[in-house]
Order: sequence, then structure tokens, then C-alpha cells
Amino acid sequence: MEIGGRSGMEVEIGEDDVNSTRWRSKGGGAYQRGKDEGSEKTTSTAHDGRESLTDQLIRRRSRTILSPPILASATTCRPPFRSSLSPFRFRIPFFCPKDLEREKSTYSEGSVMAKGVSSAAVQAEQLKIDGNMYFKKNRFGAAIDAYTEAITLCPDVPIYWTNRALCHRKRNDWTRVEEDCLKAVQLDHKSVKGHYMLGLALLQRQNFTDGIKALEKALDLGRGAHPNSYMVEEIWQELARAKYQEWERDSTKRLSDLQKLEESCEIALKEKHLHDVSQNEGSTDEVPDSTSEQLAALKLVFKKAAETDTPREASLCFLFVPDHLCCKITLDIFRDPVITPSGLTYERSVILDHLEKVGAFDPVTRESLYPWQLVPNLAIKEAVEAYLEKHGWAYKMD
Repeated sequence: MEIGGRSGMEVEIGEDDVNSTRWRSKGGGAYQRGKDEGSEKTTSTAHDGRESLTDQLIRRRSRTILSPPILASATTCRPPFRSSLSPFRFRIPFFCPKDLEREKSTYSEGSVMAKGVSSAAVQAEQLKIDGNMYFKKNRFGAAIDAYTEAITLCPDVPIYWTNRALCHRKRNDWTRVEEDCLKAVQLDHKSVKGHYMLGLALLQRQNFTDGIKALEKALDLGRGAHPNSYMVEEIWQELARAKYQEWERDSTKRLSDLQKLEESCEIALKEKHLHDVSQNEGSTDEVPDSTSEQLAALKLVFKKAAETDTPREASLCFLFVPDHLCCKITLDIFRDPVITPSGLTYERSVILDHLEKVGAFDPVTRESLYPWQLVPNLAIKEAVEAYLEKHGWAYKMD
């Protein structure tokens, strides 16, 4: 026999045991009741107008946990009493008092945790504001303390780490700058400040390779977000300075090696000349013209080889850089070139600044020009990168 009500686990019960068993479910569930022998089985639904938390949980579990997909996989259970009559089946919601208590405690704990998280986030944000105020007043120690407390409350917010790193930078504590920035870029791979200050910290350890990579990453992210912001220009200046320092270090070593090689070649030529003269029993007072010519040719070869590693004066760099690699407004070598519909190429930040402050027209052709019409000039950008790779002195533009 199957008694109506909400779907639940199937339970097999002997007919003579129904009268001694009481099954009950409020909140719209089936209601099965049995008294002594001869009592009548009834089914009803009970609603008292207001439901307690327990009733709400019962109704929810009847609707969700005991849903048809779960019911289909439920096993047929037999109570631990014996019956001589044929069993009949009916469906009832299956509830466990411990489960209900656990759910009620979970809901209460979840609400408390949510309030705790919200409160911690508010406190951390207020600490960040306090830290910003201390930073503006050059009270870097107090700012570090405020950011540290904010990190303790909310350690997954990358801006707290970068703000504290900026304070350490002001105090020239580059070890802690590197530690905080590493954590910041782990939390946010697109953190411009994180990559920027990480690059600066690595350069302080003379780690040019990783430092330049971090600065290039920061520059790419900055150009994508705010191409004409002051920070993009600042990152470029630091990147150019780092690449010039790297080139200066490497070129000094190359020039030293070339000089040693040139001296060795000169000594070898002179020894060869002396050897030839001694064999011919000639005079050794003067160097023959052939040897002098060889020495002159040798000097010319080594001078040519050292040209790319010879530093230029910063004020005269524009005389050596090809015109097509320089912006027509600033006359500096391109960093992020863009081309206009008229075919002219400008530095992105410079032309955007012109369009914003002067007017929406091309500074050379005077034709109408809008920011959305600017297109990256990848050909010129690749040419600039190739030129700088070969002539690192061109990074020194100030």
C-alpha cells in the first residue's frame, strides 16, 4: 500500500505493525498515525500559519534532498521488527534530527562568518585609508603598520601588498619591496605597480635580466590600461635606464676584450717581423713599411668592431638615430609608435596628449584625427627594437 505525501525513502512495514508506529511530517508532508488496535489510519497536511526553522528545514529537505533523482537511487529498507503478514510500502520523508541540528548550526555559523568577513574587509579598507594618509605625510613607519594590519585581516588583497612595498621603497628597504611585490603579483598577475617595483628591486641586486623582464611586463600592462598616464612614462624611463646600464656593463667588457685582442695581435705582428729580419740578417732599427701597413689595418679593423660599443653623448644621440625611427614631435626614438590615417607615425602618448589638449587634428597635416583612428605601427616598433638591440647607447636619451 502506498500512502500519499511527499516523496521519500521507501520503507517496508508489516500491516500489523502500522498501529504501533507513528510517522509524521509537518510543513506539507504526509501524516501517518496509529494508535492501539482498531484505530483508523488517517492522512492529512498540517499548517499552523507560521513555520519554525525546523519546519522550514523539513520542508526544504522534502523538496530538494528527497527529490526524484535521489529517490530513484534510494534503497528499500526493512525495519528491524518481524511481521508475519505481507509487507506494504508507502513513501515518507526521511529526516534525521542530528542532520536538522547540524543544518541549523551551519546556517547560524555561516551568517556569523559572513558578518565577520564583512567586518574584517571594512576594517582593512579603513586601515588602508589610514595608511594612505600617513604616506602622504611621509610617516612611512606608521603607514607600514597600517598596511600590515590590513594584510593580517585580508591577506588576499594585492593593493595592500603594493602599498606597503611602496613604503619600503621610500625607505630603500629593497629586500622587503621584492618580497611584498612577489606576493602582489601572485595574487594579481596584472598588477602594474607590483611588476614595476619588483623590477626595481631586482635591478638593485644587479639582476638585469629578471629586472628588465618585470619592467617590460609592467610597461605592457600599463600601456594596455592607461597608455598616456604618468606611470607609463615613469616605467619607460626606468626601463631605458636599466637597459642602458646593462648595455654599458656588457659593452665595457667587450671593449676590454677587444683591446686585449688588439694588443695581442700587434705583439704577434712585431714578433713575426723580428723573426723574419733575424732570418734574413737584415737591419732591425726600423719597422718595414709592410709591417706598418699591417698594424694600421689592424687598428682600423678593431676600431670598426668597437663602434657599436662606443658610448655617445646623450645630447647628440638624435644625430645618430635614423629619422624614420624618431617621433616627429619629440624627435626621440619611438617607444610605442602609432600610425594615423594620413600615414604619419607618432609616439602614442604624445599624440594622445595633443588630441586631448590641443585639438582633434593631425599636428602635421591638420586633418581631423580621433584617438580611435590610431593604429599600432608594428613594423616601426620591430625596427626600433632591432636598432636598440644593436645600439644600446640609444637608450640614453636624457
